[in-house]
Amino acid sequence: MDRSTIAAIATPLGCGGIGIVKISGHHAYAIADTLFKQAKSDISGDNYHRKQSHRLYHGWIVDPGSNEIVDEVLLAFMRAPHSYTREDIVEIHAHSGIAVLNRILSLVLKNGTRLAEPGEFTKRAFLNGRIDLSQAEGVIDTIESKSNQALQMAMAQISGAMHQKIQFIRQSLIDCLVQIETAIDFIEDSDDRVIDDTLPEKLRKSVEGPLNELVAQYQRAHLFRDGIKMAVVGKPNVGKSSLLNWVIKMDRAIVTDIPGTTRDIIEESVTIKGIPIVVVDTAGLRDDGDSIEKIGIRKTRDCIEDADLILFMIDASRSPDGNDHRIFNQIKDKNVLIIKNKIDLLTGANEIPIPQEWKGRPVVGVSALKQTGIEALEEAIQRSVLQDNSTLDENPLVPNIRQKEAIENAKMATRRLINSLEKHIPLEMSAIDAREAIDALGEITGETIQDTIIDQIFSQFCIGK
Repeated sequence: MDRSTIAAIATPLGCGGIGIVKISGHHAYAIADTLFKQAKSDISGDNYHRKQSHRLYHGWIVDPGSNEIVDEVLLAFMRAPHSYTREDIVEIHAHSGIAVLNRILSLVLKNGTRLAEPGEFTKRAFLNGRIDLSQAEGVIDTIESKSNQALQMAMAQISGAMHQKIQFIRQSLIDCLVQIETAIDFIEDSDDRVIDDTLPEKLRKSVEGPLNELVAQYQRAHLFRDGIKMAVVGKPNVGKSSLLNWVIKMDRAIVTDIPGTTRDIIEESVTIKGIPIVVVDTAGLRDDGDSIEKIGIRKTRDCIEDADLILFMIDASRSPDGNDHRIFNQIKDKNVLIIKNKIDLLTGANEIPIPQEWKGRPVVGVSALKQTGIEALEEAIQRSVLQDNSTLDENPLVPNIRQKEAIENAKMATRRLINSLEKHIPLEMSAIDAREAIDALGEITGETIQDTIIDQIFSQFCIGK
């Protein structure tokens, strides 16, 4: 592990109250000593190596070359191992702004540090044993959380709940492997069986069952973290852009009475019922139109292929025409929610039914113009996305896609292990399956994972975290 002292700006650049430059490593205190002039009212005769950990000290950052005061700051000292990285850490709490933070960082780098790589502070926390890999990934998820549900899932990772669950399952496999290897070492006759006959059933309960639960939880709830892509599709001038503006609560798309106004794909992010959603307003689908509009129509067809959910919008005041039917035929194999817009033009007596071949799809009526039916629309979207209307558990353990793949690999190895034990296949083969399952689970916590994968995980972080 690289033991150099690292530094980075740990807060987003821009105007604000506070910006933080973080330093971590053996020379963090000495570098602070070089740049920091403590306020006289804050001096009590102590030096930097006697300063109390986890205390704030008031003073100024001074350029040692010119003796120029750069900014009035607060310094936080955190002595190893009681810090985020388990190294000495100094945080310089300055005024937020691009110029001042870059100037302070430049002075820090000139005096014995290097710029931290993306995620390097958290990577050091992992390498120094403060957190495991699943907790580190929880840090990423916390930063990127777009809903309270996603934040719940991230905090379950950070708290170590996933680590504890995986370690419990992994220990059951280790106990099994010990029993197998003991039998291999001490067996004297090929007919001897010193393996507990109940071991396969124990593995089903303590390993296979919990792994199945984790995979099922991923299937039910990963959308709260990962989100979906939802495309609004329909013929021109049916109200797609009005619906987009209404759902995202801002005038993002141009709305006119002229068909074909939307000629490109418009994407906006929104959270609906706790689910992060990228809403896509598409060009109206029709056979005619000018060359520019036809480009937008081609993009719409590509968007349909990528979408997780299609909002198929029709005019509730008119019977579906040939264009509506052609559009439905293009999307009928997708997850489709039919939106009947302009219900404000209807009375109960003249409601127009949907075609027979469309039935079986969920239908919701709205008026994008009058902005009525939004609650029913959001509930219908939630039901369409979460087919079983799932909700998060109180302490949701939801693996991310990398962890889920490792769990699947552990499941397959465990099934082979159970099968080999039940069919009395040579124990050497059972030992191989047990090790594969143990190693797969170790990839989740970081105990058995390649350095290249670790580097790839931490490269997803921003610099300064």
